[in-house]
Amino acid sequence: MKKGERLPFTRTQKWWELGSITVLVFWAAYLLRVWDQIPATVPTHFGLTGQINSYGEKSSLLVLPAVALLLYALLLAAELLPALYTMPGRWSGRSQIFAAQCLRTGLCALKFLLVLLFCYLDFCAATYQPLGAWFLPAAAGVLLLPVLVTALRIYRGVKRREAERHDA
Repeated sequence: MKKGERLPFTRTQKWWELGSITVLVFWAAYLLRVWDQIPATVPTHFGLTGQINSYGEKSSLLVLPAVALLLYALLLAAELLPALYTMPGRWSGRSQIFAAQCLRTGLCALKFLLVLLFCYLDFCAATYQPLGAWFLPAAAGVLLLPVLVTALRIYRGVKRREAERHDA
């Protein structure tokens, strides 16, 4: 893959992107719709067991959407500018394109899951709901899943493509 060359988005990547944008839009619409009904003081921190253990102003509910948008923008930049980062190994053209597409799909999935988790945290804070003891391990697992799946897909796919190249 040449520097500056753009890879087209796959159907799967487009679905992940659409999901992320949809969650962001509905999140903003929800906050706008219920803002006047939210109490002046809301939960701002949850403990390891998911119980509320700190309170603050309701304007703190705007921090998570801002962080989610920032992370979304940074991950989008990483997707669109793959020349800014390197992947270890020397690969042929086909393997390099495959790895770049897999990496982009993983970033799209990670973006969606981050936005969804942040939205859920904000919703729980706005409605005074505890997260539950399951949240922290589940969130860690959910965020690790696209990283592990992407790494495994790249490893297996590149290995197979390199073997095919040597056989030919």
